[in-house]
Amino acid sequence: MTTIVLAVLALVVGALGAFFAYRQLFPGARTLDITVLSARPLLDPDMPDGQFELLVDGSAITPEPHLVSVVVTAKGRHDVSSSNFESAKPLRLDVGAPVHKVLSAIASPPRGSLPSLAVTDEELDVGPGLFTRGQSIYVQLLTGPPILGGVPHARHDLVDVRVEVTNGGDPKARRTPAIRSLAIGAITGLVAGGLLTAAALYDLADRLPGLSFEPSASVSPKLPIAGSEVRVVGTNFEVGAIISVSIDSSVLDEDFDDICGTQVGDEGAFIVDCRLPPGLPPGPAELEVWSTELNGTSIEYIAFAIAQD
Repeated sequence: MTTIVLAVLALVVGALGAFFAYRQLFPGARTLDITVLSARPLLDPDMPDGQFELLVDGSAITPEPHLVSVVVTAKGRHDVSSSNFESAKPLRLDVGAPVHKVLSAIASPPRGSLPSLAVTDEELDVGPGLFTRGQSIYVQLLTGPPILGGVPHARHDLVDVRVEVTNGGDPKARRTPAIRSLAIGAITGLVAGGLLTAAALYDLADRLPGLSFEPSASVSPKLPIAGSEVRVVGTNFEVGAIISVSIDSSVLDEDFDDICGTQVGDEGAFIVDCRLPPGLPPGPAELEVWSTELNGTSIEYIAFAIAQD
């Protein structure tokens, strides 16, 4: 049951990571990514009021003019065309400050005509028009001071187009969503991989009852004759521990101590050849493997049998 739970959890986490990464690396069929860069004052803020009167189209405007840059990038597998603007309604962008005028607009790379750009009710109207895949349009706006608490956002009736608006302090901020999504994808992928690995190890341990990280020892052959040589193999012992092997015969009243000994190697394992005492009668017997370690002594028992000579 634990294996199933871990596997299901790993699949869910992995799917979430894949979703974030895929969404960033492979946007939808049509996506408009809009980044609004922070408003910058056009005049020296320490300049006394009334020293300059900024005119736009012959009319005086705000005494605190600002510049706001907007970057519109067409992502996805297909262009965004005029047909995606339902009823030819533009996308209306609130940049977080009252817009007075479009100062400039350029496309990179330049392809055909620029989409329509206009100011309506102190907001920027974008489109209708053609936004070719992979093209960015850089727009410079003359605005008033930023509105306290104003957050850039868009209203639109575009069909089959995903619109994402990012408030960026500088052009580098445009890379933040991609980095964040890829990082989330990578982290969740690692978590999913760890969970799957844990599930696999748990399942392997469950399927192989003999698999253990505890000290263990074995003897071969399993049915030796008295006076013959046997090989004792140990694994998962403390490195450097002193090993001594004794034998206990159920048909004898005495033990034969220290028939062989060795020291555990760097990998926690040892192999030692031991000679059984002569005269052991056939029947059940037991090897005792004593391990003298830094923190004390441990013992492992190996059951076997003495064969008829």
